[in-house]
Amino acid sequence: MTTESGTTAEHFGEEDRTALLLLRHLCATIGSANDADDHGYSDDARRMREDAAGSIRNLAAQHPFLAARIPTLERELETGHIFGFGWGDIYNAADALLKGSSDDD
Repeated sequence: MTTESGTTAEHFGEEDRTALLLLRHLCATIGSANDADDHGYSDDARRMREDAAGSIRNLAAQHPFLAARIPTLERELETGHIFGFGWGDIYNAADALLKGSSDDD
C-alpha cells in the first residue's frame, strides 16, 4: 500500500498499531507535564513524567519492535533527554511509522 506521500506503508498488526498509538500518547503526556511545570505544578509534572516514562519502559519491554524501529528510544529514557525535547522526537518517529514512512526506510 502506498501512502499520500508516495512511500510504502508498513503493515503493522492491530496490536503493534495500538502500541505505537500508546507510545505517542505517553510522549504527549510528557509534553503536557512540561507545560504543567511551566505553570507551577511541579509535583504533578514530576509524577506525570515518571508515570509516562515507566509506562514507556513497560510498553517497550512488551513490544520489542518499538526499540528496533525507534533506535533512540532506550537512550532517550536512560539519559532523561525524553523529558526535555526527546519526547517530541519519539512522538514524531511513532507518528511516521503509523503513517507508513520513517527516516530509516
